[in-house]
Amino acid sequence: METIERHFRNEEVQVLPLARKHFSFKRQCELLYQSLCMMPLKLIERVLPWLIGSLTAEETKMFLRNMQLAAPEMDSAIVTLFSGWACKARIEGLCLSSGASGLLYSDDDK
Repeated sequence: METIERHFRNEEVQVLPLARKHFSFKRQCELLYQSLCMMPLKLIERVLPWLIGSLTAEETKMFLRNMQLAAPEMDSAIVTLFSGWACKARIEGLCLSSGASGLLYSDDDK
């Protein structure tokens, strides 16, 4: 995980500022989702809980929501899978609902 941590730190410093400058918010979300889809599933299963564990509850909500918004509608099953893996790291259980709207909720909202 140290290598992945270093990779994410480099992205935060070098890549993300350029992405914010040159791409629309919508395109940034699409790039995030496309990047996830290119990774091996076993790696995503390990990385998402680690990544989400390093975020605040609000950042987690935004990450999951942006992933959902960027994904094509036909990919709803993979978004649910990714969200489930990500949510393993959150005690308060921020997840995608199984309802048709796909809105985010936390245990406080139930």
